[in-house]
Amino acid sequence: MDPESGIQSLSTQDALLTLAIPAFIFCLVVSMLVLFYLRRNPSITSNSKAFLQQTRWKLEDSVALAMLLIFLFLLIQAVITLLLMRGIITDDQVLPISIILQTFAFHLPVVGAVAWMLHRRKEPILASLGIKRSTLLGNVGKGVLAYLATMPVIVAASLVSGILLNWAQVPHEPQLALQVLIDPNPAWLKLHLIGTAVILAPVAEELLFRAVCFPALAKRTTPLRAAILISLLFAAIHLNAYALLPLFVM
Repeated sequence: MDPESGIQSLSTQDALLTLAIPAFIFCLVVSMLVLFYLRRNPSITSNSKAFLQQTRWKLEDSVALAMLLIFLFLLIQAVITLLLMRGIITDDQVLPISIILQTFAFHLPVVGAVAWMLHRRKEPILASLGIKRSTLLGNVGKGVLAYLATMPVIVAASLVSGILLNWAQVPHEPQLALQVLIDPNPAWLKLHLIGTAVILAPVAEELLFRAVCFPALAKRTTPLRAAILISLLFAAIHLNAYALLPLFVM
């Protein structure tokens, strides 16, 4: 309560909650509209099935990418351990160095490997991913609406995840990226992380999980089973108990 004006001031948490409620309601309305749109346009499902039938990605391609990433991940851990043992870096430097090395050992290799595979097959990158230039802008808009439509479900999944972890007494912390932004880390590290999370990471993860692994697995099993398995894999690689369920749902 402000003694001069008599107006009660809101805490930061209350202010964020006040702003979040209208946003949640808006996303919920978008969810209902998207579901209605999908029911009125069954051609979307048939187009997806047609793409899965004609895609040339194989399960061997996804396995090769996975083996490459596992090798690079283990190599990074070995390099960091060696640098610590030799006294070249200190414990305080492990986090920023790990984040930078992970950028070069996951995101860039994925983009480079997929681009190389497509170049070797002489396939246009957009067509191989089921993207047409004539409908690109429209599909981007639909993607944004679909992402907004998932927000209520993701929020519900986050609440359920927190309740289950508290009930099981499992200690949980925010994801590494969020922790880096919250903690007093150098500004250059936060800018690097934001740039990676906004630009490079979505491109690499979409290429690996949605463009390569999902259609390759869907050709061996059903699309639903492939979606569940790929979503579990996508959530698991983030190595965070609290984010496991929300990332799987997303």
